[in-house]
Amino acid sequence: MRKFILILMLLAALAAGLSSLPLRWAAGFIGPSADKAALAFGGNLWNGFASLPDGNGYVDIKTRPLSIVKGQLPMAFKTRGTPFVAAGRAGWGRMSEVRISAPLQALVKRDARLYGLSGNTVMTVSDLDLRGECSASGTVVVDDIAMDYPGWKWQGPQMSGPIVCKEGVMIFDLSGKQAGDDIRLRLGVDRQGGYDVQLSFSTRELGAEAALPLMGFENRSGVWTLVEKGRWQ
Repeated sequence: MRKFILILMLLAALAAGLSSLPLRWAAGFIGPSADKAALAFGGNLWNGFASLPDGNGYVDIKTRPLSIVKGQLPMAFKTRGTPFVAAGRAGWGRMSEVRISAPLQALVKRDARLYGLSGNTVMTVSDLDLRGECSASGTVVVDDIAMDYPGWKWQGPQMSGPIVCKEGVMIFDLSGKQAGDDIRLRLGVDRQGGYDVQLSFSTRELGAEAALPLMGFENRSGVWTLVEKGRWQ
């Protein structure tokens, strides 16, 4: 009986000690250090938060050790005060059950060429492993796409497609069609801050021939094409 009581006391002391550990101590279990370079952590291991850069809100993080017993990742996260809504699980360089909902403009706000673009984006990621070259499985849906540009107002089709990882690059491969319009987008994003986008656009909409060149598109045999590389951070 004394041994049992001693064990309970030791476990209680261990739990109390762990509960006071700062979340920053456990941040290494969330993902690669390069992904956390711009984050500021607060709170403790069981109930903490990460402050996103540039005043873009917070990510609340709760640790649930019993999740490991259930075969789940131990940390649950949810955004707060951000231009997008995201929730899911994380741990040991992985994420799962992730859902992100965001207005399209929030994702492209840094590009002045797309100031008239609007729409809604929903991304679901069943599993994302950031260790090594990374692996991912999920989908993206973009709907209510519209462009309000001088001389051209356009309502686009819904776009959807898979999310995968190849050679360390996360790739979004989307497409959508409607009467007179055919759009295909392939976006590659790497953890070093680079991106590679290939966008092709066929349309019979009047005004497109005046607006699209101003956005960087070239007309290649009747298909408006944009190929671009750059940095997202």
